[in-house]
Amino acid sequence: MDGFERRKKKKMNEIITATIHLLNTKNVNELTMQQIANHANVAKVTLFNYYTNKDNLINTAIIQHFEDVVKHYNEIIESPMSFEQTYKDLTHYKMSKFDEMSAIFFENIMEVFKSEHSFYNQNEFFNADELYLRLFQKGRKEGKVNPAYDDKLLLALMRIYTEGLKSIDWTQDDFEKYADQLTQIFMNSIR
Repeated sequence: MDGFERRKKKKMNEIITATIHLLNTKNVNELTMQQIANHANVAKVTLFNYYTNKDNLINTAIIQHFEDVVKHYNEIIESPMSFEQTYKDLTHYKMSKFDEMSAIFFENIMEVFKSEHSFYNQNEFFNADELYLRLFQKGRKEGKVNPAYDDKLLLALMRIYTEGLKSIDWTQDDFEKYADQLTQIFMNSIR
């Protein structure tokens, strides 16, 4: 990649980062290309050099954000860490991502999805079930997941566990304090 391409890629990443930041703080319908340009420290015309319109930029930013999350999940799962450590790292990473994303961000995603159903195809860039199955396969290889438990049951347990954690009114400090114990309880449930 030559210098021009590197600078272009860097500038596009800065624009995406600025867009994600603004999607965490402002309603997507109130967000303007000028605000994004100001936040990314670029001229408004620069945005249109890379993105056809606001919708294209917003969609690209959201998709890239989730692709980056999935890429990191995959790196954790494919790492040489033990099953238990992999699970801990996934949990910590997931909690840190939820901590970074505001309620406004999730509302904006739903707003974009309502207006353009084709933008979000869950199977394309975030299939949590596939990631969890790969995690459980790793656990089975290490003898940490009971082979009598089939994938459907494990996925149901994971959904119950995940939804249950979302419903608890804990701070990030609470989750960190109990993370090891929660992991141990979960590990004991699948042995």
